[in-house]
Amino acid sequence: MKKNVLLFFMAALFLASCGLKGPPLPPEAVVPERVTDLKVKLTDGGVALTWTMPTANTDGTGLADLVGFKVLRKDVPDKDVDCPPCTGKYEEIADFTLSVPGKAVIAGGAVLFTDASLSPSITYTYVVVSYNSAGSFSKTSNPVDVSLTRVK
Repeated sequence: MKKNVLLFFMAALFLASCGLKGPPLPPEAVVPERVTDLKVKLTDGGVALTWTMPTANTDGTGLADLVGFKVLRKDVPDKDVDCPPCTGKYEEIADFTLSVPGKAVIAGGAVLFTDASLSPSITYTYVVVSYNSAGSFSKTSNPVDVSLTRVK
């Protein structure tokens, strides 16, 4: 009899705990949505990059733990712009947090970052990535190109 009671409780415990609530996601799988509206404008002080901060994660949940952004830049001599194998790699030129924005200005869900280190005859391509408190990075934003002679 004790054996039957024990089996009954084990079966009840098993059935109560096996409800499927959703697939388990490791913390690194929940990342911020990518920035999709990166814009660039030449100014007297260099290049002004602007974008809207993401408000959701890639899994559709609200982004409550956005920490900061990295700005990446690729420098390509104008003569090599139309030569895909000649293009360089992206290098990080800024890493800032919402609490310590440094050269960035953050207001009303938008970010303004200025890069003043431009040289003639170079085309610069910029992308931005955001990251959360777990250190998970979004995919890169839309790329924007700029040189001292043209803006795309």
